[in-house]
Parts: sequence; structure tokens; C-alpha cells
Amino acid sequence: AKGNKPKAKDLLLTPQNIARLTDQLAHLRGAAMKLGQMLSMDAGDVLEPELADILSRLRSNADPMPAKQLNAVMESSLGTN
Repeated sequence: AKGNKPKAKDLLLTPQNIARLTDQLAHLRGAAMKLGQMLSMDAGDVLEPELADILSRLRSNADPMPAKQLNAVMESSLGTN
């Protein structure tokens, strides 16, 4: 008897994997997190609604940049004072 070969999409795009990805993107911030936020807003043909809902946590629960890091970035971009 032959079974059906599973599709890669069904194996990779699981709620558990999307939750892990969301957690990692929340820590990375920057462009990686922004991509996850954009996917969650207009997943349409790419993700199931359930998976987009998981990614939507990036819009509301992302880790903030630590104050020390923020100050360093601001100073390097704008200079002191």
C-alpha cells in the first residue's frame, strides 16, 4: 500500500513552527521582525489565517530595544547632543 507523500508546506508551516519563528523574530528586531510583521498583516495566499494570527504577535508583543543600545544607535546616527 502506498500513502500520500506529505507536502513540504504542510510539514514546515505548522502553528508550532510559526510560533518558534515569531519568538525568534521578536528578539532579532530590525528587518527580520519587520518582514514577519508585514506577513502577518497581508498573508493572503502565503499563510493560513491561523498562522498569520500567530505572527501578529510581532506587532503587539515585540521585545523593545534596550535603552543602552538605543542610546548608542542614536548617538552613532545623530551624534552627541
